[in-house]
Amino acid sequence: MIILIDDLRKSNNKTAIQIRNRNNTMKIFCIKLNKQYTAGVLFGSHFICLIEKIAHRYSELLKLDNLFDRNEPVLSMALGCEKNITAVKNIVRNIENDFTEYPDKYLNDESILPVESVDIVRPVLSPSKIIAVGMNYMDHCLEFNIAPPQKPILFAKLPSSIINPGDAITWDPALTDQVDYEAELAVVIKKTAYRVRRSAATDYIAGYTCLNDITARDLQSMDGQWTRGKSIDTFCPLGPCLATRDEIPDPQNLSIQCRVNGELLQDSSTSKMIFSVAELIEFISHGITLLPGDIIATGTPHGVGNFRNPKKFLKPGDVVEVFVGNIGILQNSVGVFHPVD
Repeated sequence: MIILIDDLRKSNNKTAIQIRNRNNTMKIFCIKLNKQYTAGVLFGSHFICLIEKIAHRYSELLKLDNLFDRNEPVLSMALGCEKNITAVKNIVRNIENDFTEYPDKYLNDESILPVESVDIVRPVLSPSKIIAVGMNYMDHCLEFNIAPPQKPILFAKLPSSIINPGDAITWDPALTDQVDYEAELAVVIKKTAYRVRRSAATDYIAGYTCLNDITARDLQSMDGQWTRGKSIDTFCPLGPCLATRDEIPDPQNLSIQCRVNGELLQDSSTSKMIFSVAELIEFISHGITLLPGDIIATGTPHGVGNFRNPKKFLKPGDVVEVFVGNIGILQNSVGVFHPVD
């Protein structure tokens, strides 16, 4: 099952979605409706609310465990349906086909919703932590003019920095004027992981999403460590979805890109990672317990603004897009900072 979006645009605080279906993949999102979160499959101009339509109405047929949690609907849906992926896909496709042929019968179905009636939010709502990895692409080390690390370089990116797809990235210009973009593949942890062997690492992965590791380069340099420069509020756009493991059997073979105002600035492949996803899970979990919903940001490739000539930092009005494999496009604009007294 794939949880993805191919293109995301915000207009007048409503989400407009352009779909390019690939290989009959399902598109599932965390959506907010009437102050409540749920998991939804996108088809055409509508969502199927999975928790209402599948978890509740087909639970006996699918033999689903009672795992569905409104606090983390996408993660719990992925876990609950993991052993029943084929059945879930068939049910969704049957609903899609039936809706296409007989739309009037769904007019009063509260589990089928038009796109404009919901807001798309990040696929993981409240991770306990984000463990990020520095200098994990060979091409990034080359542009940095340093030797590749012998062991993973870890740092923390605070969860309070997370924002949704379409939300604005902002910062106080008195604090920093060197704000950079970093396209990254993010790994979402499925279950508690401690001292995990590399060979078993994929068993602990719920899926993958896109992450933009926004960074204040001047603070990063000034502080001598990276937490503050990478954890300013709004500095962690996340989404637009969660691609489960069955749709991405090889996370080391994905294209990864970043565009700013349509200009392609990062263009690489996860095959250029120095430490693979499995290696990172093994390394991190041998000292840090990973909990369900925790995120590993696996590093960024070459092309960041700090090493361009001339340097290219973000500014209000910019539109930043992160693309990773067939997961989708994470788009955020840069807004004007308004201090709160």
